[in-house]
Amino acid sequence: MREIATADGRLVITEPAVAAVAAAAALGCPGVAALGGRRLQDEFTDWLLEPTEHPARSRRPGAAGVDVELDAVRCAIALEVIVAYGARISDVCGSVAGAVSSAVEAGCGFAPQAVDVRAVGVRRVPAPPQRGDG
Repeated sequence: MREIATADGRLVITEPAVAAVAAAAALGCPGVAALGGRRLQDEFTDWLLEPTEHPARSRRPGAAGVDVELDAVRCAIALEVIVAYGARISDVCGSVAGAVSSAVEAGCGFAPQAVDVRAVGVRRVPAPPQRGDG
């Protein structure tokens, strides 16, 4: 959570808010078929450990595949993407990293220090329907 003091009070930006901005930016990139989900191992670890024993993670349902670590001085974002079949994985991941960084800076008012993108799968995406003439 990041707090920003203003003349009228304070603003609070939470991990789920940053995760939602990051997820929207990633899904808008060409070649991204979907965002990856959390593994069963992560869910089990969260269940076993106290909240103070590991970094805060976003739990927002719309941001599956996005983990955000946010405090007063640092913002780090890790994304898991599923790449569309036929797209170059390295190009897609680079595009996602740039788009997420720009979107978070524009939407939240601060630039993330790290945006890590991991391709966790490839999926065949159906071609859009062709419009016929006539």
